[in-house]
Amino acid sequence: MDKKTRELFELLQYKKGKKEREREAKEIAQGVKDMLDKDAYLLRSADRRFATILHRAVELQNFELVATLLQIDASLYDDTDSVGWNAMHFFINGCTNEQTVSREGFEWFQAVCKTKSNPFYPIILQGDAKGTTPLMYLCSKYIQYEKQPGEEENEEEEKDESKDDDDDDAEDMERKDKEKQEYTHYDVLEVIVGVYKEEGNIFASNALGETALGIAQNRGEKALIALLKAMRKYKLDEELHVIKKEKMKKITRGSMDNVTRNPTALARGTCSGCVIA
Repeated sequence: MDKKTRELFELLQYKKGKKEREREAKEIAQGVKDMLDKDAYLLRSADRRFATILHRAVELQNFELVATLLQIDASLYDDTDSVGWNAMHFFINGCTNEQTVSREGFEWFQAVCKTKSNPFYPIILQGDAKGTTPLMYLCSKYIQYEKQPGEEENEEEEKDESKDDDDDDAEDMERKDKEKQEYTHYDVLEVIVGVYKEEGNIFASNALGETALGIAQNRGEKALIALLKAMRKYKLDEELHVIKKEKMKKITRGSMDNVTRNPTALARGTCSGCVIA
């Protein structure tokens, strides 16, 4: 990595607090653009992990920079790093470092997932070198949002105030949603699961034999419940019931084959895999 490339990637990081994030993001975007204007070759440069400027920009949720880079070269969107991560893996990595996701980050990702003409849409379901998809990676890092002190009290107050304004509930909910500044990991999970309603196989496994459900289960009960809840919203859990039935049929069929080969096994209750035993 030469000196200019090092300087470029050192620029791609936030050094100030959240309150100054918007202004700092603009400064970073302008700084990168100035460097690219002087040295165009830097556009295709990569860090030690072979992550590109676009990867890091998406990870930082600096969408002004993302737009600038794609204006210069629209083919950057599907580049992968040394382990096969694409821009969507980097987005998940960036937005799961904290309990909440910025409104700008969530809305950008939501637009990607709901717009098939978006250049990033084709890589949402794409796995890395081991077949781990962005959804699988999200399940492995999932954090259930925990309300901060004072939030529950505020919610109770809002509920009490709304009792006398039932007719305005729908309008009030819409207004609050628009005013929402941060989202949770579940919001991101729900959006990406929605893509599987249209295409892809949410039950697919990676090279290690892991599925999104299995990864979520290993992460913990909250992650598994969140994934099942999102699947239920899009009725993807119905297919899960079909898979379970087919699996039980295979187990039963295998058990009966065992009984045919060894009739005394059923009586002894030692039939391998026998659901009756």
